[in-house]
Amino acid sequence: SSAVVQAKPPPNRTRHCRLGGASRPPLTAAMPCPFAEIIKATVPAVAPKAREIVDDFYPRMFENNPETRAFFNPANQFEEPNRQRMALTNAVLAYASNIDQLDKLSEAVAIITHKHAGLGVHKEHYPIVHDNLLASIGKVLGDVVTPEIGEGWSEAVLALAKILYDEEAKLYSMAETRKGGWRGIKDFKVSRTRMVTQDCAELTFEPVEGEAIGIEFTPGQFLTVHVKKEGATPRHYTVT
Repeated sequence: SSAVVQAKPPPNRTRHCRLGGASRPPLTAAMPCPFAEIIKATVPAVAPKAREIVDDFYPRMFENNPETRAFFNPANQFEEPNRQRMALTNAVLAYASNIDQLDKLSEAVAIITHKHAGLGVHKEHYPIVHDNLLASIGKVLGDVVTPEIGEGWSEAVLALAKILYDEEAKLYSMAETRKGGWRGIKDFKVSRTRMVTQDCAELTFEPVEGEAIGIEFTPGQFLTVHVKKEGATPRHYTVT
């Protein structure tokens, strides 16, 4: 078998804002709506419904954008507790709770962006998440989502997306410039299999095309393997 290994900014609008009908201090014409304040003010209302929002989001996205299924292991969508859905729930709430202290999220951002880079997530995929997530928020929260609150969450999601895809762009560049590195998709085949223990195997890959040379990697790094088989999903494996 062969394997593949993969090593919209917020709009600048001006407006007056209200939170759930409560008046805010008047804004000057040049002052943009402070979406961070909207997020902080509405987190208490969103948090109890976060899992319900996420449970609506995934089926909605898979129906509206079936191409996104390729990024997910189907088995993970049905386990309970659902780690995939809880990961998104926790990420959204952590971001919203620390919207004005984003340095606290650096470790979480690093984990997310490395996984995304391994899966081949790119900037153009984020509007899909934005549109479906905002639709799910609107459906679950209903009339609680005023136009101002909806706008605030929209800008917040887009701002988070920019943080992620900017970091992912750096990872793609780093993977490309390392010794033996590449950008995007590259085909490999298994050249040797060695059983390390009864339950652990070491696979040696060589490129389908070009010279087989070692690659520079960081201890503990994983590579993402996509097996060319119907229904197969990407899996992450440690490099040795």
